[in-house]
Amino acid sequence: MAFKLPDWVARLLSVPRFSAYLDATNGDVERAWELYRWNVEVSEAFYGPLHCIEVGLRNAEHRLLEERYGQADWWNLAPLTKHDACRVDKAYADLDRKGVSSPTPDDVVAELGFGFWVSLLNRTYDRHLWVPALHKAFPHYHGRRMSLHDARDHELVT
Repeated sequence: MAFKLPDWVARLLSVPRFSAYLDATNGDVERAWELYRWNVEVSEAFYGPLHCIEVGLRNAEHRLLEERYGQADWWNLAPLTKHDACRVDKAYADLDRKGVSSPTPDDVVAELGFGFWVSLLNRTYDRHLWVPALHKAFPHYHGRRMSLHDARDHELVT
């Protein structure tokens, strides 16, 4: 008897999304379903470490920038790009939409996404953020800031 994808799965997953798994298994629905489930398990396994990296990075950067600028809402003093300033504004708007009428700096920090914190490591911020403060978030890293940001340096300190 041929394996049939459960109806609820067929309704839940989009055809284009599942077709990638069918293509990878030469149309074998059972193997495609196993591959899909394996992908979910692998993604699940990465969630915990990625969460820790995100929280650790944001807390380290926030602490160092709070020290540098002398206030918890350092983003009001730091020379952020227009794009990153908009991300901060969006965090405030999202908090307001969630019913947080007077958000604390900690609320804003938690609302800002991982991309914001990574963006603070880009070249634009070398002089104002990296050199005076953010390099301290990576005490065992001795490479260039660009390599750290771009993740091209395979000699990162472990």
